[in-house]
Amino acid sequence: MFAELDAIVKPTAILATNTSTLPVIELAMCTSRPELVCGIHFFNPAPMMKLVEVINGNDTSAATTEAVADREFTAGEFAPGGGWEVLIAEKPVAQAEAA
Repeated sequence: MFAELDAIVKPTAILATNTSTLPVIELAMCTSRPELVCGIHFFNPAPMMKLVEVINGNDTSAATTEAVADREFTAGEFAPGGGWEVLIAEKPVAQAEAA
């Protein structure tokens, strides 16, 4: 699916997933823009917690992480009401598990 999206969306579009089944790294490898791919994990119950984690792949750029965290959650463009607390995963999941 990410390969298909990669072919039809703007070259500057960020591709994000909320799945925990497929690693962000593998999804990013299916695109020509791995620096613009990240994961977003909502903590449950999402309407009450207002806590989200941004998960980077190996090549996710700092600009992508900042854009997702700043624009999408704190400004309320993605999450109604804004004011969400955002956690940034320091290492891609595959690297963290190997450590």
